[in-house]
Amino acid sequence: YIDTLGDVFRKEKCELLMPLYSNLGQVYLRQEAWTEAAEACGKAIDLAGVAKNQIPGSLHAKALFRRGVANVALERWQDAKEDLQRTLKLQPKSEEAAEQLKVVEGRLDDIKKRLEAERLAEKEEERKRRKQTLEEQRRQERLVRAKEKQQMETAFKKLSEGSMLYEQREKEMEPVRQKEAEKRRTLELEQNLTNILDEAK
Repeated sequence: YIDTLGDVFRKEKCELLMPLYSNLGQVYLRQEAWTEAAEACGKAIDLAGVAKNQIPGSLHAKALFRRGVANVALERWQDAKEDLQRTLKLQPKSEEAAEQLKVVEGRLDDIKKRLEAERLAEKEEERKRRKQTLEEQRRQERLVRAKEKQQMETAFKKLSEGSMLYEQREKEMEPVRQKEAEKRRTLELEQNLTNILDEAK
């Protein structure tokens, strides 16, 4: 008996609160108070979510639809989609819910495309940055190689100039060496002649 009485009171309470919250949500929708509308309808939906409350499907669907509309205005697209899908599950013939769901799905599709475009744009930008970095690295490598080549050419030039100076100096000294050689030969001849004369005595 007590359980039965409790169920009766529960049912009467929900029969009062459910339309109260749902209608309050509708009032907020007319005032374009979207957040308040979603919250009020949410309370009605919570009541309907408890099986013991025995809320009629039509009331549940109405609260879901109104919260879905509020979520559309708040641009909570995924939440709106879920509310409208649940509305159509309870009331498959609801043209308003079907129309709103079509709008929401179109918006979600646009968002998906925009995000994909942004992702591709970021990917392309990253590719360009990497390409620029690689080109800069190659440019720096070319500069380093050019500098090294210049240094080597300068070093070879100095070595070549030093070799040429040495050869020129050698040519200039050749007559001097020849004179010194002739002088040594003359001295040797004189010495040999002196030795011969000494031996003849």
